[in-house]
Amino acid sequence: MSIRLRNGRQTKVHYDQGRPPWISSRLQDFFGMLDTPRIGPDNTPLVIHLLAPNHRAVQITTDLAGFWKRLYPQVRRELMRRYPKHAWPEQPQLEQGAPKANPDTERLSVVVLSQTFVYWWRCGCERFRVGLGGGGGSGGRPARASRSLFVALKRFR
Repeated sequence: MSIRLRNGRQTKVHYDQGRPPWISSRLQDFFGMLDTPRIGPDNTPLVIHLLAPNHRAVQITTDLAGFWKRLYPQVRRELMRRYPKHAWPEQPQLEQGAPKANPDTERLSVVVLSQTFVYWWRCGCERFRVGLGGGGGSGGRPARASRSLFVALKRFR
């Protein structure tokens, strides 16, 4: 089971024997949330593992509203020094969460990289074949290690 946070990111709900259910996500993902997420028919509050940008736990709580009031100012000071490029608002419960990365943009960068590789492959194929082969009386064929690389690149084409 997973739960959708305010910024659109989904996080998995973990169930451990003898412990209440818990979730973990970056602290910025909880910006804009006033209260702790609850699940089930009896509205069980989730234990929240609030993570720093390096994905290490900063705080574990079941009372998000209390965390924003009492502990966040101190945590904010520490995180502002350690991660100055990230947003650390004074009143995070009133902020919108950081938007989730656009998967279309990520796909586009992969496509551009793969098109660049294909372009390199098509333009440099002959130079690649000639540059790798020919050593040790192989009759112009690629050497054994180079040949396996050539075959792998040919399959990509």
